[in-house]
Amino acid sequence: MKRFLAFLPACSLVSLLFVGVSCERTSVEDSAGRKLTLKKPVDQTLTRGKTNDVRVEVDRKNLQDPVTLEIDQLPKGVHVVNTDVKIPRDSESITVTLHADPTADIVSNHRVTVTAKASPDLQATEVFQVSVKE
Repeated sequence: MKRFLAFLPACSLVSLLFVGVSCERTSVEDSAGRKLTLKKPVDQTLTRGKTNDVRVEVDRKNLQDPVTLEIDQLPKGVHVVNTDVKIPRDSESITVTLHADPTADIVSNHRVTVTAKASPDLQATEVFQVSVKE
């Protein structure tokens, strides 16, 4: 058993020990030692005509600039309300508001991408699911 556990990534080992622990994150690092990690946002269920707040979190190392977020592949009729989706240099998260129009498509587990960009070389992408109900 010890040999088997030695070959598992730390995240998998934690998941084995604690059911329900999630390790969904993407990290990128450049040759200058700058590192950006994007954590997967929580899946969302929106009601037509309503909004949901989505917390997007990053960890950074040796990064002083704001981190720009792009949210793509939203279901038809769902859009980002925020006009500026940047995580400021002195913060590790931002709340992004999604709005489902009254005529938004009804969907279940629609895959949406969020990309955090600290520079052209440091981009991390995660996928979360958005459902829209009546």
